[in-house]
Amino acid sequence: MERLQKIRNSRPVSRGIGYYNAVYGLGMLLVILGHSTPKIIFYEEMTRLESAWAVFGNSFMVVFFVLSGFGIHTMSVKKNLVLNFKRILVPYYITAFCVLLSKYGLSILENRSFWEHGGEYLLTYLLALNVEGGGTLWGIPVESISTLWFLWALFEARVLYNLICQSRREKYIWILSFLCSLLGFAMTCISKVWPFILDIGFMAVGWIALGDFIARKNLLDRKYSFKMWGLLFVFSLYSLLFSYVKIMEGIMTSGILDLAGITCLAVVLIKVFDDLLARFSDSKIILALGCIGSLNIYIFCVHSYEQKILPLYRVESLFNGNVSLQVLLKLFIRGMFIGMVCLILIYGKQIFRKFKRRNKKKIHIELE
Repeated sequence: MERLQKIRNSRPVSRGIGYYNAVYGLGMLLVILGHSTPKIIFYEEMTRLESAWAVFGNSFMVVFFVLSGFGIHTMSVKKNLVLNFKRILVPYYITAFCVLLSKYGLSILENRSFWEHGGEYLLTYLLALNVEGGGTLWGIPVESISTLWFLWALFEARVLYNLICQSRREKYIWILSFLCSLLGFAMTCISKVWPFILDIGFMAVGWIALGDFIARKNLLDRKYSFKMWGLLFVFSLYSLLFSYVKIMEGIMTSGILDLAGITCLAVVLIKVFDDLLARFSDSKIILALGCIGSLNIYIFCVHSYEQKILPLYRVESLFNGNVSLQVLLKLFIRGMFIGMVCLILIYGKQIFRKFKRRNKKKIHIELE
């Protein structure tokens, strides 16, 4: 008991996003693992274990949103908009440009039409559409922006929540955040595809508000009552045992109960990980996951890029019937590609910053 008390007392009072980089790292590994397993198109064909895995994976996306609410600060609408655009949407547009450029380059190398093999992504990235499996809009072919949906939803949720926080009254903030989440859920019932991922953006406002509330009230340091744990587990287990959830496609088979279920499961996961981080903060595994988590935006973007460019579908045809080998090979190829590109981007950024500083010093010396 004394050791546990020392651990609790040693925790930082204010937990920033960096404190949970290990959780982001684990989440990124789960995302890549999930995208490396064979796709099951129809919910009816899934086993209970597969649908529970889908619920668990989507709950991790909720964890990302809740953690982004930790340490969030209210600022002017203009400043918030500019800051989030630079941090979140600039990487999105750079990734989109790289995908389109690569598709165009491949069309030249393989002597095929860009409009038939890549042109569908022009409108897709412009309007940030998630049309899984492909489709048409105004007669123009469109596709899915894949993992990048998270960036648009995060940008919208952070901007909307900051706008709501301008009222400075906690009661109104909670009511408006809750209404935003309900609006987002209602939008998924009307249509599964919305431009700029607006439905998930509205839903995520509630998750960011929840993260802000947990951080401000220090709820992770408090002991939860038996009733509280019971409530969290009931909703979580219901979704895990009886539902199928895929946020990016607006699929929640049990409706509003699944929205509550994945939110409760996210809170349980954060509480569990908080205790683990406090106990094993010096563990090599935690430190490694922390390094991965600190690069979450890079990994999101590079993973989304390779999903569109690398021909990993050929692995399934080469090793047809051997699912384990397919998954391992995909993970190895993706891990190597994402790792190398992230290292290039990191070192490239450092070199650019050094070059920029030197130029500033030269200009300063010349002025003197």
